[in-house]
Amino acid sequence: MAKVTMIEAINRAHAWEMTHDPTVVVLGEDIGINGGVFRATAGLQEQFGKDRVQDTPLAEGMIGHLICSHAGLAELSGLTTVAWRHEGVIAGDRFTGRLYAVPWGRDAERVVVSHGGGNSILRTTEASAVTRAENTAGEPRDTLVFERALATPAAGPSALLLGALLRTAQIVGALHATLALSTAYANDRVQFGRSIGKFQVIQHSLAVFAAEAAAATAAGEAAARAADLGDADFEIAAAKCRANKAASVGHTAAHSVHGAIGFTMEHPLNHLTRRLLSWRSEFGGQQYWSAWLGRRAVEMDRGGFWETLTARSDHSGLRSDGSK
Repeated sequence: MAKVTMIEAINRAHAWEMTHDPTVVVLGEDIGINGGVFRATAGLQEQFGKDRVQDTPLAEGMIGHLICSHAGLAELSGLTTVAWRHEGVIAGDRFTGRLYAVPWGRDAERVVVSHGGGNSILRTTEASAVTRAENTAGEPRDTLVFERALATPAAGPSALLLGALLRTAQIVGALHATLALSTAYANDRVQFGRSIGKFQVIQHSLAVFAAEAAAATAAGEAAARAADLGDADFEIAAAKCRANKAASVGHTAAHSVHGAIGFTMEHPLNHLTRRLLSWRSEFGGQQYWSAWLGRRAVEMDRGGFWETLTARSDHSGLRSDGSK
């Protein structure tokens, strides 16, 4: 029997099951056109079609359906996505304007719009125009145009803050996967008679990368704990800032270690790093959240910043039941 890699075995197992059972479908993020981050589903969409191999934006779907439930729209079918960049006005219950970089806007049935006054829900069937585009990772990021479309108000948490929290979690996951690939490659790649991981410059680069990943992880975990307790805007803003910085450092370090091979479409590295580059600017980039944190600090009473900061830290260190 011929030897294959684990990824090839997973791919073949999917193909076998789908060939012999027409009811089998594959759902996941970026598994269709891109074939998954590790290429485990490469070629399946071409072979079995989009109806059986579907890209499902999990983060946006979770946020959208959560906020729709707050609006009393619990029984929903189809994809609900989220828009954080927009221009236009909401007059009464009508929205006129544009939504930019909407994840999977072309496929969604409704979109939650985060704005200064809260959240509103629009049906994509009311869009007068949809312009398709993609981010650096090749994920759909479309522009939707509306003219006096019905905007249903939705209470609950800010879609922007929830999006920033989930993008932070995604960045952290991609950072650790990228670090693992880079460390393994540094140990396996031999140059001048020894693995490149033995060279000090590579060790230093990976050490800095690991520190950034750890810092982003700690910030993300703190934000998640604060979100469990309810008031987490400050922690989420800080976590997204920290994750954005780590994404930039991690991307550079990983490609420095891998060299040219990491840029090839067949290699899994670029499927991770292109997402790091894309996700760091979504749901608020470094400039947006840095300015937000700065304004928040200025708003605090003089001499009260440190007390407020430590009080929030002590509070987020508690469990939801109030215990340590």
